[in-house]
Amino acid sequence: MTALVLGVVGAAVATATAVTSAVGGYMQAQQQADMLDYNAKLAARNAEQENLNAAAAQARAAAAADAEQQEYLRKEQLEREKNAKLRSYNLAVAGESGVGSDSGSSLLVAVDNAVNGEINALDIRRVGENSANNIRYQGELNAFEHRLNASRYSAESSMLSSQASAVSSSGTGSLISGLATAPLSGASAGLNTAWKFR
Repeated sequence: MTALVLGVVGAAVATATAVTSAVGGYMQAQQQADMLDYNAKLAARNAEQENLNAAAAQARAAAAADAEQQEYLRKEQLEREKNAKLRSYNLAVAGESGVGSDSGSSLLVAVDNAVNGEINALDIRRVGENSANNIRYQGELNAFEHRLNASRYSAESSMLSSQASAVSSSGTGSLISGLATAPLSGASAGLNTAWKFR
């Protein structure tokens, strides 16, 4: 009778130990899965922020480029106004000195000054366009870097989500397997105990 009681007690202890072990393994797997899931969500948020940063970088660059181009268009206009004043002054000086401004060398000088003045104005425009294009290009580079970071964060998020799912499934499988085999291992332990104390 003592052997039978010890066998039943041994079976109960072995079953409880197996259940506790299965539940402990499941809880540990769930904690790990929760941590992986949290990190996946954090990486997804970082990816979203990087995409927003890319759009902001492009918008800032576009605004700065437009402002730069407007500034150079203003400088171009000022150059044309300066050239017009210079031509007017030269005409006045030529008229006061009695030299005709519509023929000969004074006409050639006036044409040459007008051409050079327009070339200077167009040079200012070209410098402004190049400067604005450089600003846009830099904005594109910054945006590309942010988009690259976003894709890295997205890949990290996907990987962590997959790992979380795998760990959670593994923990659930271990729990089911442990609970299914607990009575069998308990009964086996009980028989061994009863056999020893027979």
